[in-house]
Parts: sequence; structure tokens; C-alpha cells
Amino acid sequence: MKEFQKIKDLSAVEKNNLIGKRITAKLRSAQDVIHGECIRFNEKSIILSSGREVMTLGAGTLIRFFD
Repeated sequence: MKEFQKIKDLSAVEKNNLIGKRITAKLRSAQDVIHGECIRFNEKSIILSSGREVMTLGAGTLIRFFD
């Protein structure tokens, strides 16, 4: 299992492989864990199949990607 990683900018992520990838996001500010599949993204956030948006800038979001 891969470790959580802090992502400051989605341009650092392999964008070709992001759509359809299952992720778990740990939100430090909300003490919440979100699971889902990436359906869309922009430079600041990932939108999951559940409709939740995970901001990747600031707020201490940690993300784990699954293959």
C-alpha cells in the first residue's frame, strides 16, 4: 500500500493516469477521510465520483493513490 503524500500542485502528478484512479484523501482541517475515484481535476482540486471536491493547495491535504 502506498503512503499518503502531500500534493501542493497537481501539475506534479502524472495527469494522464489520474482519471479513474482510486484515492483516499486525509483532510487535516476537517479530520475527515474521503475515498473515491477521480473523475475530473484542475490545478487546485480533484473531483471524485461521489461529487466531493478535494482541494490540494493548502489546508494540509494528504492523498494516497491506489493502482
